Amino acid sequence: MKSDGTESGTQLVKDITDGSGSTYWVSNPVFIPYGDNLIFTTTVNTNTLEIWFSDGTEDGTYVLLELGAFLTNEIYGWTEYKGKIYFQVVAPNSNSGLWVTDGTKDGTQKVVDVKTVPAVIHQDIVTIGENMLMSAISSGAGDAFTSVYITDGTDAGTMKISDADDAIFFGAVGDKMYYSAQDDSGRELWVLQFELTSAIRELSSAEITMFPNPTTGQIQFKGHDVVGFEHVAIYDMLGRLVYQSKYFGDTIELPSGLANGTYAVVLRAESGELYQQEVVLIRN
Repeated sequence: MKSDGTESGTQLVKDITDGSGSTYWVSNPVFIPYGDNLIFTTTVNTNTLEIWFSDGTEDGTYVLLELGAFLTNEIYGWTEYKGKIYFQVVAPNSNSGLWVTDGTKDGTQKVVDVKTVPAVIHQDIVTIGENMLMSAISSGAGDAFTSVYITDGTDAGTMKISDADDAIFFGAVGDKMYYSAQDDSGRELWVLQFELTSAIRELSSAEITMFPNPTTGQIQFKGHDVVGFEHVAIYDMLGRLVYQSKYFGDTIELPSGLANGTYAVVLRAESGELYQQEVVLIRN
């Protein structure tokens, strides 16, 4: 139905379920304004969870995505980003992951193949800078703990930046994102500060090699574009900055007090582009 607030201006837009079947709204129905249009969820014949688009006309109201039984398929984290709507699907099959829609059937597709977590854990997407942050589990993971991912909305531009157990996002303030997560001492408040001014790419795409990896403390970079980088930052798997330098040449020494583990090395080029690669530190 649609209405302009008058009896004569209140009318049926489209019969969602043909014939004698009924349309049921899920327990938390979603209505997302998208420009002058609407994206919404519904459950048809008490079973199939669907995502629909409507421009307010019968011909312009159509299904975008059929997910399956609403008891085992859920949708979270609706976020508008770069002119499109992104959302996470929790499903018992390959539908699980980060999806995007531009309001068309062809433009509704899964863009990142990660395993989202059950409904008992918050599903969040937060936009910050030129990227989104989301909570998810890597595909094939055997536990129920989340990690924090940064994404530019593409599979190639998505990477894990924090092993935060059961992350619940509170929101972004400037270049910081606040969230709560579990650690050995219980649930605590965390802050993630990241260089989010541009999308992050893998270091190999800049034809630069980082070695040795694993390392005992020294990291070297090799490639003709090394001179084009002006800043290096190293983060632990909770997103905390542990080292940074404005100019590093082609060799850096990790802080002597840094514990063994996996770290994210982020290089910023003079153009502002960011490149990342993980390094494993193993000291005797």
